[in-house]
Amino acid sequence: AVVRFISKFGAGRDADGINRFLNTTSALFSVIALVAVVVTVVLALLLPYFFDLGTNIRDAQIALLICGCGFSIGLPLSIPAGVLRAMQRFTVVNSINVSHMLIRGTAIYIAMTAGNSLIWLAVITVVTNFSQSVCNLQAARRIVPEFELNWFRHFDYQLLSEIGQYSLHSS
Repeated sequence: AVVRFISKFGAGRDADGINRFLNTTSALFSVIALVAVVVTVVLALLLPYFFDLGTNIRDAQIALLICGCGFSIGLPLSIPAGVLRAMQRFTVVNSINVSHMLIRGTAIYIAMTAGNSLIWLAVITVVTNFSQSVCNLQAARRIVPEFELNWFRHFDYQLLSEIGQYSLHSS
């Protein structure tokens, strides 16, 4: 939906439409992210009842919390990558993705050969994903300088309905 709507508003040079869409989707993704945090906490608390991991249960719970919170943070931050794709800045997106994949892979290799735990693997993944999202956000802000994050001013319930209908029909 991000690519479709940003392409539509960008082609018409509709700065207000771009702001309404980006603020509406970021608000929606933030609400979904809050729900995901609650689900992650519940799953972490229930983990010992589903899996017998012995003394590793605490590490598994912490890793689950780190990854779940990382996913929740990354969900609203995934929108800028869609903006870059909609504006057909594929080289920018791919450069950011490849560089972060190399950094992540190197960091994981170093951590695993040093004998670090599952928690380090989760931390490295979350930190590099967050860094990648921040780079996408900075690139998107340069390409779409009129973007203004202000949910109260730009949130649009009608557009939210359109996004929902498009998402249902396209999936």
